[in-house]
Amino acid sequence: SDELNVRTLPQRFQNRVQISGAVFYPGEYSVDKYPTLRDLLKRVELKENAFLDRAFLRRLLPDHEAILENFSVADVLKGQWNMPLQKNDSIHIFLKAELREAYTISVAGEVNNPGQFAFTDKMALKDAILLAGGLKDNSSLRQIEIARRIRKDATLADTSVLTVIKRIDLSDSLSVTTNNDFLLEPFDQVTVKRLPRNRYAGTVTIKGEVLFPGQYTLTNQQEPISAVIARAGGSLATADMESAILLRNTFANSMDPNLKALRKSLVLKEVGDSLAKSNLMRVIDTAMQIVATDIAGAVAEPGSSLDIALQDGDIIEVPARNKMVQVFGAVHLSKKMVHTSGLSLREAIAEAGGFTESAKKKEVYVVYPNGKVAATKQFLFFRNYPSLKPGAEIYVPEKKRNRSMSTGEIIGITSGLVGMTTMILAIINITK
Repeated sequence: SDELNVRTLPQRFQNRVQISGAVFYPGEYSVDKYPTLRDLLKRVELKENAFLDRAFLRRLLPDHEAILENFSVADVLKGQWNMPLQKNDSIHIFLKAELREAYTISVAGEVNNPGQFAFTDKMALKDAILLAGGLKDNSSLRQIEIARRIRKDATLADTSVLTVIKRIDLSDSLSVTTNNDFLLEPFDQVTVKRLPRNRYAGTVTIKGEVLFPGQYTLTNQQEPISAVIARAGGSLATADMESAILLRNTFANSMDPNLKALRKSLVLKEVGDSLAKSNLMRVIDTAMQIVATDIAGAVAEPGSSLDIALQDGDIIEVPARNKMVQVFGAVHLSKKMVHTSGLSLREAIAEAGGFTESAKKKEVYVVYPNGKVAATKQFLFFRNYPSLKPGAEIYVPEKKRNRSMSTGEIIGITSGLVGMTTMILAIINITK
């Protein structure tokens, strides 16, 4: 039942050398057959892109410590220098490409597949555009920009890396021609511009009392209110154009999400008052706001200062006629009422039961359906309230109430004072 294990002897080469890198026949060779470095290099045949100025030979000393010898490949091949090889020598010939940064060019802008591409000699601008998948429909060949690395010695006064060296106007064809074929250099950055006339202006939405409500693509970045409402077929007979409103994205809603998150974090960190913090957070999260403009005036006077240009995401709401007026705030009965011809704010307040004792009569204001606000004006003892229109909302602010003490609180404070007085009298009697 005895077992005998016989291990394989490790392969040991007594006269082997190795060569790798920019040679056609890398591998292991016998020192007996190729005793010198020049003999070995002639056998393995160097590649055309071999780096001839410097190469390495790694040699093991008798104590198996390694040393690195460097030599000029060109000098060895010319017979100007040579050295005998020893067993276990290892030689590496570098490729030129190993000793420099990989050459690339980049293409950005209005191309189908922007990105970075390997550079080759005699690469032309048109070649780079084809590598990037060709041009988009809205690209312009009249303004192609090329930025190139600065080759001069860098100084402390000149820290720029790239400089725009060419703005090229190509023909409308990418065909192979000898004319107008700009040659690129390593690390060039090509940018294809967008045609100005093809710039996307955005879409707007029209809701309510128009003939064709829905979404409309803006024909240009200056298309006004009147033009888009005309495209929607105009207003219906039931429309209240005086009450039409324009909603627009807030600055916070239009900003980059990361910037919006940063603004929120600053509010949470810097604002101590919880109510102010809550109000600010609500403002940041507000998606849209009413633009105080006169849509009825814009439609009546196209091209006037009232006829402002629309923006991407705008919403126009044209409501049906509303004959009601609403009263809110410090009145005895907040309510709606029918707007009759000549109805004044005083009459509307009276209809709501009149002002309460806490009403701020000087600060009453009216919000009209189109988003405009009118405040109460006062001169000496005369108070001029805003006029009313159908759909208006009247707001009566309330004074801050000074909280009066309850009977229990008064009794508690009185009892405390009586107790303190009794204690003081007792101390005086003791010290007599």
